[in-house]
Amino acid sequence: MEQGIPLADLAPLLGPDAAVLARLYPDGVARLWGTTPAAKSSGTGNEKFRAIRDRRVGDDVLFYNKRRFFARARIVHRFHNPDVARFVWGADPAGATWEHIVALDDITTFPEPVVAAPILRSLNIRNPILRSLTLIDADTWHKVQALLPVPTGNVANDQQKPVSMRSQLTRGELITAIEMLAMKTPIEVPVRHNPLTLLWAIGLRPDEQTRLTSWREFRAGLTPILERYGLPDMESRPAYPFWHLQKCGLWEVVGMADPDSTSRLEVLEQDNPSAGFTAEAAILLKDHAVRARAVRTILTRHLANVDHSALLADVGLAGYESASGTFESLPSTVVHEGDAGSTSRRQVAVQRIIRSTRLAETVKRMYDHRCQVCGNRLETPNGGYSQAAHTRGLGSPHDGPDHTSNILCLCPNHHVLFDTFTIYVDKSWMVRLSKDGSLVGPLRRHAGHLIDPAHLAYHRVLCGRDD
Repeated sequence: MEQGIPLADLAPLLGPDAAVLARLYPDGVARLWGTTPAAKSSGTGNEKFRAIRDRRVGDDVLFYNKRRFFARARIVHRFHNPDVARFVWGADPAGATWEHIVALDDITTFPEPVVAAPILRSLNIRNPILRSLTLIDADTWHKVQALLPVPTGNVANDQQKPVSMRSQLTRGELITAIEMLAMKTPIEVPVRHNPLTLLWAIGLRPDEQTRLTSWREFRAGLTPILERYGLPDMESRPAYPFWHLQKCGLWEVVGMADPDSTSRLEVLEQDNPSAGFTAEAAILLKDHAVRARAVRTILTRHLANVDHSALLADVGLAGYESASGTFESLPSTVVHEGDAGSTSRRQVAVQRIIRSTRLAETVKRMYDHRCQVCGNRLETPNGGYSQAAHTRGLGSPHDGPDHTSNILCLCPNHHVLFDTFTIYVDKSWMVRLSKDGSLVGPLRRHAGHLIDPAHLAYHRVLCGRDD
């Protein structure tokens, strides 16, 4: 890793990862680390398997040898490529190679190796010798960092600038910055405040003219969101994310007479500065697919234990929690409200999207009501039963077309999995699990059914499995 591997040497083997690595390593030298495969055991899998499966961009890596930690780095990209691994590292006597690869940045060698035993004890690892990969959660990692030397910067790749300093922000860098949000959050900022703020700001539909919000408007709009969805034991202090979100590289504050006084609330009240996405980030978020991916990343990466449907409705992003979207507008007329027995009922007038049952039935009959994922046909007293799933949802905010090229024939189980972004269809028409890309099986296709790959690509974006 200190020497690096020239990207030019790997170019014939990299495939779609070549462009990503070229952006990450403008000096043309990659810093790669790999792991050998791990067999999945029953249940949740063994420790190494879980570590390989669940590692993410933005995670930190600690390197260990002879009962000491000697270096750390940060994951900026991950990919699976046995050919690249054999070229870089060869293979062991059993023929295995380090094919699960991560690209690293912020590589720091400690001035002196750190004895591992105290750190392992803090992780409840009784054996003083590490024998496998171990993955820890973000809260535990914050505690462990106090036992390590303070990083002094990227010593292995000094030429690379952080995302926030580059002259042009890319889509991949924007999503990476969101994924790494927890790593950029100061310890005094409540853990949910920054992701909730970004989600609220995306709901404002930022553009170059309206991307910045004054402090007073920001405080009034965001405080109810922090109170409702922040952690119960954390105060809802909007001043924290207003200023500290700048550390993620996607946010800026303008209009402060004395920026060094930002910790004092009275300065914000007096100057009433404005904050919001940077111009580059706002331009990217105008793209429908980028905005959708950003929303899904915030929800799954940082707000997993929050009521997504309620939160998205409150920030003006209703529909992103499902691949179908939302089919109803806000109530246009309240007709009646009163008691009916012990249950209070209310009648409202709503607007709905009308789907073509004829198109749906055409696709269902084409497959004889057999699911395109599992092949099962549900029998009812009225014959076969299946459901029509739109690959790009008709509802807002997806606004897909009601056309047979945008419809799949699925059983209820796989319809739910598709709508909740649990499964997706890759470019080779294979159905895979979104969490780790593992194969479910081929998507069954009828010769007379033309499926638009662009709609499947949009669904992959929401699953976090786009290129």
